[in-house]
Amino acid sequence: MKTTRRLAGCLAATLLAVGGLAAQEKSKEQPMTPVKVTVVFTEYEGSKKVSSLPYVLPVNASPDRTVNRASLRMGLRVPIRQGQVEHGQQPVIAEVTEYEDVGTDIDCNVSPREDGRFLVDLNANRSAVYAPQKQPGEGFGEKPVFSGLRVNQYLLMRDGGTAQAALATDPVSGHVTRVEVTLNVVK
Repeated sequence: MKTTRRLAGCLAATLLAVGGLAAQEKSKEQPMTPVKVTVVFTEYEGSKKVSSLPYVLPVNASPDRTVNRASLRMGLRVPIRQGQVEHGQQPVIAEVTEYEDVGTDIDCNVSPREDGRFLVDLNANRSAVYAPQKQPGEGFGEKPVFSGLRVNQYLLMRDGGTAQAALATDPVSGHVTRVEVTLNVVK
């Protein structure tokens, strides 16, 4: 009986040691690799380039999703007049203003692959206050109108590679926006 327990204990200890070594080997296979992800929003009016907005995010490429992400938030808050509200028993009127976030939000995760490529998980959102060319008598009134583009994309990329994440046409202005992503390993 004692021999059986000893054998079972030795077997369990051996299995734990082998499992721990396998986990260490796996973590050694996939070290963190510092990369630079560049996201460029380029807007065209016909064939004419209207704007090009680049954003660069340093990311540690790793299979561990808790350390392989980067986020960028850039923009401003636009006040939107909502109206007036009566407060309390006496008619006290207070103006209520809400704000809308306008700008660029980018979330990016990068995971290395066994074949030397990287899986880039990109979530990008770009919004702006729409300012159309107004003709006399035309317009949207006093309330602001917002345009927006949202991209959620998985891209399989190599070091130094560039991929088109999206190409979209604004239905109001007719402007075309191209979203390109470039990945570079930081040496």
